[in-house]
Amino acid sequence: MTRLFTLILLSFFSIVSLAEKQGSENPLNNLISEIQKLENKGDPKCYATTSRLENFMYGTPLSSNARFTKIDLQKSLLLAIWQQASLQASKNKQSEITDNILQPILQKQLSYSQNSIGDWIVNLKNNTNITIAKHDKRQYSSVAYALRAILAVQQDMLINPKEMLLPLSKKSTDELQNFLDIVTLSALQLADQNARITHQPKITKANIQANWILVTQNATQYTQQQTQSPLKSDFKILKKIINQKVASYLAYNSVSMQVFTRNLQVYFAKHPWPKEKSLGKSFKSIYTESMIQYANDLLLGAEKIAIDDNQALIRVQNVKQFADTFIPHTINQYEDAIFFPNLPRDEQISLESYDMDAFRDSGIHWRYLQFAIEDPNYKGALELDPFAAELVVENIAQFGVLLLRVTGEVAKQENSERLHPSQIKKAFSIIQKKK
Repeated sequence: MTRLFTLILLSFFSIVSLAEKQGSENPLNNLISEIQKLENKGDPKCYATTSRLENFMYGTPLSSNARFTKIDLQKSLLLAIWQQASLQASKNKQSEITDNILQPILQKQLSYSQNSIGDWIVNLKNNTNITIAKHDKRQYSSVAYALRAILAVQQDMLINPKEMLLPLSKKSTDELQNFLDIVTLSALQLADQNARITHQPKITKANIQANWILVTQNATQYTQQQTQSPLKSDFKILKKIINQKVASYLAYNSVSMQVFTRNLQVYFAKHPWPKEKSLGKSFKSIYTESMIQYANDLLLGAEKIAIDDNQALIRVQNVKQFADTFIPHTINQYEDAIFFPNLPRDEQISLESYDMDAFRDSGIHWRYLQFAIEDPNYKGALELDPFAAELVVENIAQFGVLLLRVTGEVAKQENSERLHPSQIKKAFSIIQKKK
Protein backbone atom coordinates (compact mmCIF):
# COMPACT_ATOMS: atom_id res chain seq x y z
CA MET A 1 0.00 0.00 0.00
CA THR A 2 1.49 3.34 -0.96
CA ARG A 3 2.19 6.09 1.57
CA LEU A 4 -0.24 8.37 -0.29
CA PHE A 5 -3.06 5.86 -0.12
CA THR A 6 -2.45 5.34 3.60
CA LEU A 7 -2.76 9.08 4.06
CA ILE A 8 -6.04 9.08 2.16
CA LEU A 9 -7.47 6.34 4.39
CA LEU A 10 -6.38 8.19 7.52
CA SER A 11 -7.66 11.60 6.47
CA PHE A 12 -10.60 10.92 4.19
CA PHE A 13 -13.19 11.52 6.91
CA SER A 14 -11.16 13.45 9.50
CA ILE A 15 -10.98 17.16 8.75
CA VAL A 16 -9.14 19.59 10.96
CA SER A 17 -11.16 22.70 11.63
CA LEU A 18 -10.15 25.65 9.50
CA ALA A 19 -10.36 27.83 12.59
CA GLU A 20 -7.52 25.83 14.15
CA LYS A 21 -5.33 26.07 11.07
CA GLN A 22 -5.86 29.67 10.00
CA GLY A 23 -5.09 32.96 11.69
CA SER A 24 -8.29 34.94 12.10
CA GLU A 25 -6.56 38.15 11.06
CA ASN A 26 -5.50 36.92 7.64
CA PRO A 27 -7.85 38.49 5.02
CA LEU A 28 -7.49 35.58 2.63
CA ASN A 29 -8.28 33.08 5.38
CA ASN A 30 -11.31 35.14 6.27
CA LEU A 31 -12.57 34.96 2.69
CA ILE A 32 -12.13 31.19 2.63
CA SER A 33 -14.02 31.00 5.92
CA GLU A 34 -16.87 33.05 4.41
CA ILE A 35 -17.08 30.59 1.50
CA GLN A 36 -17.13 27.73 4.00
CA LYS A 37 -19.99 29.32 5.94
CA LEU A 38 -21.99 29.73 2.73
CA GLU A 39 -21.29 26.22 1.46
CA ASN A 40 -21.87 24.58 4.84
CA LYS A 41 -25.45 25.90 4.77
CA GLY A 42 -26.23 24.14 1.51
CA ASP A 43 -24.75 21.92 -1.15
CA PRO A 44 -21.12 22.98 -1.89
CA LYS A 45 -22.03 23.13 -5.55
CA CYS A 46 -19.52 21.80 -8.05
CA TYR A 47 -18.39 23.47 -11.28
CA ALA A 48 -21.05 21.64 -13.32
CA THR A 49 -23.88 22.63 -11.00
CA THR A 50 -22.83 26.27 -10.75
CA SER A 51 -22.46 26.46 -14.52
CA ARG A 52 -25.89 24.90 -14.99
CA LEU A 53 -27.50 27.44 -12.65
CA GLU A 54 -25.82 30.34 -14.40
CA ASN A 55 -26.68 28.94 -17.81
CA PHE A 56 -30.38 28.81 -17.10
CA MET A 57 -30.71 31.75 -14.73
CA TYR A 58 -32.55 33.55 -17.51
CA GLY A 59 -32.76 30.81 -20.13
CA THR A 60 -29.80 31.17 -22.48
CA PRO A 61 -26.63 29.20 -21.63
CA LEU A 62 -23.19 30.80 -21.69
CA SER A 63 -20.41 29.63 -23.98
CA SER A 64 -17.19 28.71 -22.18
CA ASN A 65 -15.51 31.85 -23.51
CA ALA A 66 -18.41 33.97 -22.25
CA ARG A 67 -18.12 32.40 -18.79
CA PHE A 68 -14.38 32.98 -18.63
CA THR A 69 -14.82 36.56 -19.86
CA LYS A 70 -17.47 37.14 -17.18
CA ILE A 71 -15.00 35.99 -14.50
CA ASP A 72 -12.31 38.24 -15.96
CA LEU A 73 -14.67 41.22 -15.96
CA GLN A 74 -15.80 40.53 -12.40
CA LYS A 75 -12.24 40.49 -11.15
CA SER A 76 -11.30 43.62 -13.06
CA LEU A 77 -14.24 45.52 -11.58
CA LEU A 78 -13.45 44.24 -8.09
CA LEU A 79 -9.83 45.31 -8.38
CA ALA A 80 -10.75 48.83 -9.50
CA ILE A 81 -13.19 49.24 -6.60
CA TRP A 82 -10.77 47.71 -4.10
CA GLN A 83 -8.00 50.06 -5.21
CA GLN A 84 -10.24 53.11 -4.78
CA ALA A 85 -11.41 51.95 -1.36
CA SER A 86 -7.85 51.18 -0.21
CA LEU A 87 -6.71 54.64 -1.23
CA GLN A 88 -9.59 56.29 0.62
CA ALA A 89 -9.06 54.17 3.73
CA SER A 90 -5.34 55.05 3.74
CA LYS A 91 -6.18 58.74 3.54
CA ASN A 92 -8.46 58.25 6.54
CA LYS A 93 -5.63 56.44 8.34
CA GLN A 94 -7.71 53.25 8.56
CA SER A 95 -6.20 49.77 8.52
CA GLU A 96 -9.18 48.14 6.81
CA ILE A 97 -11.92 49.04 4.34
CA THR A 98 -15.11 49.73 6.26
CA ASP A 99 -18.66 49.92 4.98
CA ASN A 100 -18.80 53.72 5.15
CA ILE A 101 -15.87 53.88 2.70
CA LEU A 102 -17.03 51.15 0.36
CA GLN A 103 -20.74 52.01 0.03
CA PRO A 104 -20.31 55.42 -1.72
CA ILE A 105 -17.90 53.83 -4.22
CA LEU A 106 -20.36 51.04 -5.01
CA GLN A 107 -23.32 53.40 -5.40
CA LYS A 108 -21.29 55.65 -7.68
CA GLN A 109 -20.43 52.62 -9.77
CA LEU A 110 -24.02 51.36 -9.98
CA SER A 111 -27.22 52.65 -8.39
CA TYR A 112 -29.60 49.98 -7.09
CA SER A 113 -32.15 49.51 -4.32
CA GLN A 114 -34.83 47.10 -3.12
CA ASN A 115 -38.53 47.81 -3.54
CA SER A 116 -41.32 46.98 -1.11
CA ILE A 117 -41.63 43.35 -2.26
CA GLY A 118 -37.88 42.66 -2.14
CA ASP A 119 -37.02 42.87 -5.85
CA TRP A 120 -33.90 44.79 -6.82
CA ILE A 121 -34.24 47.84 -9.08
CA VAL A 122 -31.04 48.61 -11.00
CA ASN A 123 -30.60 52.05 -12.57
CA LEU A 124 -28.40 51.93 -15.65
CA LYS A 125 -26.31 54.80 -17.00
CA ASN A 126 -28.50 55.05 -20.11
CA ASN A 127 -31.45 56.09 -17.89
CA THR A 128 -33.20 52.71 -18.08
CA ASN A 129 -34.04 50.37 -15.22
CA ILE A 130 -34.03 46.60 -14.93
CA THR A 131 -35.58 44.48 -12.20
CA ILE A 132 -33.90 41.51 -10.57
CA ALA A 133 -36.49 39.30 -8.89
CA LYS A 134 -35.78 38.59 -5.23
CA HIS A 135 -35.93 34.80 -5.76
CA ASP A 136 -33.39 35.03 -8.61
CA LYS A 137 -31.07 37.07 -6.41
CA ARG A 138 -31.51 34.69 -3.48
CA GLN A 139 -30.81 31.63 -5.63
CA TYR A 140 -27.78 33.16 -7.33
CA SER A 141 -26.33 34.37 -4.02
CA SER A 142 -26.57 30.85 -2.59
CA VAL A 143 -23.51 30.03 -4.73
CA ALA A 144 -20.07 31.47 -3.90
CA TYR A 145 -19.66 33.13 -7.31
CA ALA A 146 -18.81 36.57 -5.90
CA LEU A 147 -16.81 35.37 -2.91
CA ARG A 148 -14.68 33.22 -5.19
CA ALA A 149 -13.99 36.24 -7.41
CA ILE A 150 -13.02 38.32 -4.37
CA LEU A 151 -10.74 35.50 -3.21
CA ALA A 152 -9.17 35.26 -6.68
CA VAL A 153 -8.31 38.97 -6.68
CA GLN A 154 -6.85 38.70 -3.18
CA GLN A 155 -4.74 35.72 -4.26
CA ASP A 156 -3.38 37.64 -7.24
CA MET A 157 -2.50 40.61 -5.08
CA LEU A 158 -0.50 38.46 -2.69
CA ILE A 159 1.94 37.63 -5.47
CA ASN A 160 1.91 41.09 -7.04
CA PRO A 161 4.45 43.36 -5.30
CA LYS A 162 3.05 46.41 -7.09
CA GLU A 163 -0.35 46.18 -5.43
CA MET A 164 -1.25 46.83 -1.80
CA LEU A 165 -4.92 46.30 -1.02
CA LEU A 166 -6.22 46.89 2.48
CA PRO A 167 -8.36 44.10 3.98
CA LEU A 168 -12.14 44.28 3.82
CA SER A 169 -14.21 44.34 6.99
CA LYS A 170 -16.80 41.59 7.38
CA LYS A 171 -19.61 44.01 6.49
CA SER A 172 -17.67 45.35 3.49
CA THR A 173 -17.13 41.82 2.22
CA ASP A 174 -20.87 41.19 2.45
CA GLU A 175 -21.64 44.45 0.62
CA LEU A 176 -19.12 43.71 -2.11
CA GLN A 177 -20.53 40.21 -2.54
CA ASN A 178 -24.07 41.60 -2.82
CA PHE A 179 -22.93 44.28 -5.27
CA LEU A 180 -21.13 41.84 -7.57
CA ASP A 181 -24.10 39.46 -7.62
CA ILE A 182 -26.40 42.32 -8.65
CA VAL A 183 -23.99 43.52 -11.35
CA THR A 184 -23.57 40.01 -12.74
CA LEU A 185 -27.29 39.22 -12.75
CA SER A 186 -27.96 42.52 -14.51
CA ALA A 187 -25.44 41.72 -17.23
CA LEU A 188 -26.72 38.14 -17.57
CA GLN A 189 -30.33 39.31 -17.88
CA LEU A 190 -29.43 41.82 -20.59
CA ALA A 191 -27.23 39.29 -22.39
CA ASP A 192 -30.08 36.77 -22.37
CA GLN A 193 -32.45 39.35 -23.88
CA ASN A 194 -29.90 40.18 -26.57
CA ALA A 195 -29.35 36.50 -27.40
CA ARG A 196 -33.09 35.95 -27.79
CA ILE A 197 -33.54 39.00 -30.01
CA THR A 198 -30.64 37.97 -32.26
CA HIS A 199 -31.59 34.25 -32.21
CA GLN A 200 -28.31 33.14 -30.65
CA PRO A 201 -28.37 29.70 -28.96
CA LYS A 202 -25.69 30.76 -26.47
CA ILE A 203 -24.47 33.93 -24.80
CA THR A 204 -21.20 34.77 -26.52
CA LYS A 205 -18.08 36.47 -25.25
CA ALA A 206 -18.93 39.62 -27.22
CA ASN A 207 -22.48 39.61 -25.85
CA ILE A 208 -21.51 39.37 -22.17
CA GLN A 209 -18.77 41.93 -22.65
CA ALA A 210 -21.08 44.47 -24.31
CA ASN A 211 -23.74 44.14 -21.63
CA TRP A 212 -21.20 44.23 -18.82
CA ILE A 213 -20.03 47.57 -20.19
CA LEU A 214 -23.65 48.76 -20.31
CA VAL A 215 -24.06 47.94 -16.62
CA THR A 216 -20.65 48.96 -15.24
CA GLN A 217 -18.91 51.16 -17.85
CA ASN A 218 -15.88 48.94 -17.20
CA ALA A 219 -14.26 46.55 -19.67
CA THR A 220 -10.65 46.23 -18.51
CA GLN A 221 -9.01 42.89 -19.31
CA TYR A 222 -8.03 41.58 -15.88
CA THR A 223 -6.01 38.58 -17.05
CA GLN A 224 -3.85 40.82 -19.23
CA GLN A 225 -3.50 43.28 -16.35
CA GLN A 226 -2.19 40.56 -14.09
CA THR A 227 0.23 38.99 -16.56
CA GLN A 228 3.60 38.55 -14.85
CA SER A 229 6.51 36.15 -14.68
CA PRO A 230 5.53 32.69 -13.36
CA LEU A 231 6.45 32.07 -9.72
CA LYS A 232 7.18 28.87 -7.79
CA SER A 233 4.31 28.34 -5.36
CA ASP A 234 4.25 26.73 -1.93
CA PHE A 235 0.55 25.83 -2.60
CA LYS A 236 -0.54 27.13 0.82
CA ILE A 237 -3.60 28.86 -0.59
CA LEU A 238 -4.69 25.86 -2.64
CA LYS A 239 -4.32 23.57 0.37
CA LYS A 240 -6.55 25.89 2.42
CA ILE A 241 -9.14 25.88 -0.35
CA ILE A 242 -8.99 22.07 -0.47
CA ASN A 243 -9.50 21.79 3.30
CA GLN A 244 -12.46 24.16 3.12
CA LYS A 245 -14.10 22.25 0.26
CA VAL A 246 -13.73 18.84 1.89
CA ALA A 247 -15.03 20.23 5.19
CA SER A 248 -18.05 21.70 3.39
CA TYR A 249 -18.79 18.45 1.57
CA LEU A 250 -18.67 16.57 4.85
CA ALA A 251 -20.89 19.15 6.53
CA TYR A 252 -23.49 18.73 3.80
CA ASN A 253 -23.17 15.04 2.93
CA SER A 254 -23.00 12.20 5.44
CA VAL A 255 -21.19 9.91 3.01
CA SER A 256 -19.40 6.93 4.51
CA MET A 257 -16.81 4.73 2.83
CA GLN A 258 -19.44 1.97 2.82
CA VAL A 259 -21.84 4.14 0.78
CA PHE A 260 -19.04 5.21 -1.57
CA THR A 261 -18.05 1.57 -2.14
CA ARG A 262 -21.68 0.66 -2.83
CA ASN A 263 -21.95 3.49 -5.37
CA LEU A 264 -18.72 2.30 -6.94
CA GLN A 265 -20.23 -1.13 -7.55
CA VAL A 266 -23.78 -0.13 -8.49
CA TYR A 267 -23.29 3.12 -10.42
CA PHE A 268 -19.63 3.64 -11.33
CA ALA A 269 -18.04 0.30 -12.25
CA LYS A 270 -21.39 -1.53 -12.27
CA HIS A 271 -19.62 -4.69 -11.10
CA PRO A 272 -19.13 -6.34 -7.68
CA TRP A 273 -16.25 -5.44 -5.36
CA PRO A 274 -13.41 -7.99 -4.85
CA LYS A 275 -14.34 -10.54 -2.17
CA GLU A 276 -10.82 -11.05 -0.83
CA LYS A 277 -9.73 -8.26 1.51
CA SER A 278 -6.20 -8.17 0.06
CA LEU A 279 -7.55 -7.73 -3.47
CA GLY A 280 -9.85 -4.95 -2.26
CA LYS A 281 -6.90 -3.09 -0.74
CA SER A 282 -4.86 -3.58 -3.88
CA PHE A 283 -7.74 -2.33 -6.03
CA LYS A 284 -8.04 0.84 -3.93
CA SER A 285 -4.29 1.40 -4.01
CA ILE A 286 -3.93 1.05 -7.79
CA TYR A 287 -7.04 3.16 -8.40
CA THR A 288 -5.73 5.89 -6.10
CA GLU A 289 -2.36 5.91 -7.84
CA SER A 290 -4.10 6.17 -11.22
CA MET A 291 -6.20 9.11 -10.02
CA ILE A 292 -3.17 10.94 -8.64
CA GLN A 293 -1.33 10.35 -11.90
CA TYR A 294 -4.26 11.79 -13.86
CA ALA A 295 -4.43 14.83 -11.56
CA ASN A 296 -0.67 15.30 -11.95
CA ASP A 297 -0.82 15.19 -15.75
CA LEU A 298 -3.83 17.51 -15.87
CA LEU A 299 -2.12 20.09 -13.65
CA LEU A 300 1.16 20.02 -15.56
CA GLY A 301 -0.62 20.33 -18.91
CA ALA A 302 -2.66 23.33 -17.76
CA GLU A 303 0.43 24.85 -16.16
CA LYS A 304 2.39 24.72 -19.41
CA ILE A 305 -0.35 26.71 -21.13
CA ALA A 306 -0.36 29.24 -18.26
CA ILE A 307 3.43 29.62 -18.40
CA ASP A 308 3.34 30.08 -22.18
CA ASP A 309 0.84 32.90 -21.51
CA ASN A 310 3.19 34.36 -18.88
CA GLN A 311 0.69 33.88 -16.06
CA ALA A 312 1.73 33.62 -12.41
CA LEU A 313 -1.27 31.38 -11.66
CA ILE A 314 -3.09 28.65 -13.57
CA ARG A 315 -6.38 30.14 -14.85
CA VAL A 316 -9.65 28.37 -15.51
CA GLN A 317 -9.30 28.84 -19.27
CA ASN A 318 -5.88 27.11 -19.13
CA VAL A 319 -7.51 24.08 -17.50
CA LYS A 320 -10.34 24.02 -20.03
CA GLN A 321 -7.96 24.28 -23.00
CA PHE A 322 -5.81 21.38 -21.86
CA ALA A 323 -8.61 19.15 -20.53
CA ASP A 324 -10.51 19.29 -23.84
CA THR A 325 -7.60 17.65 -25.65
CA PHE A 326 -6.11 15.56 -22.83
CA ILE A 327 -9.17 13.32 -22.43
CA PRO A 328 -11.52 14.60 -25.17
CA HIS A 329 -15.08 15.07 -23.94
CA THR A 330 -18.11 17.28 -24.26
CA ILE A 331 -20.77 18.20 -21.70
CA ASN A 332 -24.38 18.26 -22.88
CA GLN A 333 -27.22 20.44 -21.59
CA TYR A 334 -28.00 17.93 -18.82
CA GLU A 335 -24.34 18.01 -17.67
CA ASP A 336 -23.79 14.43 -18.85
CA ALA A 337 -20.22 13.85 -20.07
CA ILE A 338 -19.63 12.26 -23.48
CA PHE A 339 -16.04 11.05 -23.75
CA PHE A 340 -14.23 10.64 -27.09
CA PRO A 341 -16.94 12.47 -29.09
CA ASN A 342 -14.90 12.26 -32.31
CA LEU A 343 -14.99 8.45 -32.31
CA PRO A 344 -17.88 6.41 -33.76
CA ARG A 345 -20.91 6.44 -31.45
CA ASP A 346 -20.40 2.83 -30.30
CA GLU A 347 -16.88 3.72 -29.13
CA GLN A 348 -17.97 6.79 -27.17
CA ILE A 349 -18.58 6.58 -23.42
CA SER A 350 -21.39 8.55 -21.77
CA LEU A 351 -21.51 9.26 -18.05
CA GLU A 352 -24.69 10.56 -16.43
CA SER A 353 -24.42 13.72 -14.36
CA TYR A 354 -25.94 12.05 -11.29
CA ASP A 355 -23.20 9.40 -11.29
CA MET A 356 -20.54 12.11 -11.25
CA ASP A 357 -22.54 13.96 -8.58
CA ALA A 358 -22.49 10.84 -6.42
CA PHE A 359 -18.72 10.60 -6.84
CA ARG A 360 -18.28 14.25 -5.82
CA ASP A 361 -20.53 13.95 -2.76
CA SER A 362 -17.67 12.44 -0.79
CA GLY A 363 -15.27 15.31 -1.56
CA ILE A 364 -12.65 12.72 -2.55
CA HIS A 365 -11.95 14.54 -5.84
CA TRP A 366 -10.47 17.43 -3.84
CA ARG A 367 -8.31 14.95 -1.94
CA TYR A 368 -6.89 13.53 -5.16
CA LEU A 369 -5.86 17.07 -6.09
CA GLN A 370 -4.25 17.49 -2.67
CA PHE A 371 -2.25 14.28 -2.87
CA ALA A 372 -1.07 15.14 -6.37
CA ILE A 373 0.48 18.45 -5.29
CA GLU A 374 1.85 16.91 -2.07
CA ASP A 375 3.56 14.06 -3.91
CA PRO A 376 7.35 14.55 -3.43
CA ASN A 377 7.82 13.91 -7.15
CA TYR A 378 5.33 16.59 -8.25
CA LYS A 379 7.08 18.93 -10.72
CA GLY A 380 4.49 21.71 -10.84
CA ALA A 381 5.36 25.28 -9.93
CA LEU A 382 2.17 27.34 -10.33
CA GLU A 383 -0.81 27.49 -8.02
CA LEU A 384 -4.39 27.28 -9.27
CA ASP A 385 -6.68 30.27 -8.88
CA PRO A 386 -10.04 29.39 -7.20
CA PHE A 387 -11.95 29.05 -10.49
CA ALA A 388 -9.25 26.87 -12.03
CA ALA A 389 -9.26 24.64 -8.94
CA GLU A 390 -13.02 24.08 -9.34
CA LEU A 391 -12.62 22.98 -12.95
CA VAL A 392 -9.61 20.78 -12.18
CA VAL A 393 -11.52 18.76 -9.57
CA GLU A 394 -14.54 18.64 -11.92
CA ASN A 395 -12.32 16.87 -14.43
CA ILE A 396 -10.85 14.63 -11.73
CA ALA A 397 -14.35 13.50 -10.75
CA GLN A 398 -15.28 12.87 -14.37
CA PHE A 399 -12.16 10.82 -14.93
CA GLY A 400 -12.71 8.96 -11.67
CA VAL A 401 -16.09 7.67 -12.84
CA LEU A 402 -14.79 7.06 -16.38
CA LEU A 403 -11.92 4.89 -15.12
CA LEU A 404 -14.25 2.82 -12.94
CA ARG A 405 -16.81 2.45 -15.74
CA VAL A 406 -14.19 1.14 -18.18
CA THR A 407 -12.75 -1.09 -15.45
CA GLY A 408 -16.19 -2.63 -14.95
CA GLU A 409 -16.49 -3.22 -18.70
CA VAL A 410 -13.09 -4.95 -18.73
CA ALA A 411 -14.26 -7.20 -15.90
CA LYS A 412 -17.39 -8.15 -17.86
CA GLN A 413 -15.37 -8.85 -21.01
CA GLU A 414 -13.10 -11.14 -18.99
CA ASN A 415 -16.16 -12.91 -17.52
CA SER A 416 -14.83 -12.01 -14.10
CA GLU A 417 -17.36 -12.36 -11.29
CA ARG A 418 -15.76 -9.49 -9.38
CA LEU A 419 -13.49 -6.52 -9.98
CA HIS A 420 -9.76 -7.24 -9.96
CA PRO A 421 -6.83 -4.80 -9.50
CA SER A 422 -5.30 -5.80 -12.84
CA GLN A 423 -8.40 -4.52 -14.63
CA ILE A 424 -7.71 -0.90 -13.60
CA LYS A 425 -4.42 -0.86 -15.49
CA LYS A 426 -6.11 -2.38 -18.53
CA ALA A 427 -8.87 0.22 -18.34
CA PHE A 428 -6.30 3.01 -18.06
CA SER A 429 -4.58 1.68 -21.17
CA ILE A 430 -7.89 1.53 -23.10
CA ILE A 431 -8.63 5.16 -22.23
CA GLN A 432 -5.16 6.22 -23.35
CA LYS A 433 -5.63 4.50 -26.71
CA LYS A 434 -9.00 6.19 -27.29
CA LYS A 435 -7.53 9.69 -26.89
